[in-house]
Amino acid sequence: MYQAVMIYAPEQTGVEKLAAEIKAHCEQKKLKVHTRTALEARIPDLAAADLIFIGSDARRDSELHPEYAELKRSLAGVNLAPRVAGLFTTGNKRSLETLRGILADSNVDLSVEFPLSAAADSGALTRWLNTLLDRVKEKQRVR
Repeated sequence: MYQAVMIYAPEQTGVEKLAAEIKAHCEQKKLKVHTRTALEARIPDLAAADLIFIGSDARRDSELHPEYAELKRSLAGVNLAPRVAGLFTTGNKRSLETLRGILADSNVDLSVEFPLSAAADSGALTRWLNTLLDRVKEKQRVR
């Protein structure tokens, strides 16, 4: 069984609902998912996971949500290879690029792009998750 961590900010927004939907899809695939808010997340949470989900709500600016500041700071210089990460948002492409900055120097696999339509389309969400899980399996075979 693969392990995943779901990190999102802020609470009580559409991103929390999207995180819950992603978690439910993952659990149907027999993936164990640990959920943390951005304020609660720590490096051991990410280190224990095969798959890392990081999500944020739509931001009016291109700034990273302030709840991610400590996690971003603490990840500087941490190598998370060969883990796979899935970034998700209720916002736009700029929101995804901002989230990408959290893991920029971590060597995590960020190759699977979140389809922005997945926030409203469960079929697109399922295809995205299946692709992420295939990447995790591929990384595990190479190890």
